[in-house]
Amino acid sequence: MIIEVARWLRVLGVVGILFAVLLGTGCQRSPPAKRAFYYWRTTFSLSEGERKTLSEHRVDRIYLRLFDVALGRASGHVQPVGRLAFAEPIPTGIEVVPVVYVANSVFEHGAIAAELAHQCARARLRPSRSSCALNASTRRCRG
Repeated sequence: MIIEVARWLRVLGVVGILFAVLLGTGCQRSPPAKRAFYYWRTTFSLSEGERKTLSEHRVDRIYLRLFDVALGRASGHVQPVGRLAFAEPIPTGIEVVPVVYVANSVFEHGAIAAELAHQCARARLRPSRSSCALNASTRRCRG
């Protein structure tokens, strides 16, 4: 009988510890989700409807395309294309995540891709989003 009581106490102890762990982790709140939009035009200018949407949906963040990186047709060198122009300031309270689109043609040249990675490291840029436009020459591309 004493052995059974000891066994039950041990089981209750384990169950109690598991319950405490689950209760402790279940009460932690995750950070609130940030609502975001991508802005992919070459001139930053919001319409009244866009401003209303940002406000109504309590958007915290905009992924803002700054420019594309592509190979120059004549020079064959990497160059920025379609730089963003600001017609107005970014609304107050919105976090901006800069986005740079790198064309597939840049990655098809190993030395150029390595130089781009080196420049990003020097500028302490860390990619937060990556994607890939698949075509016949980039089927193995992974984002």
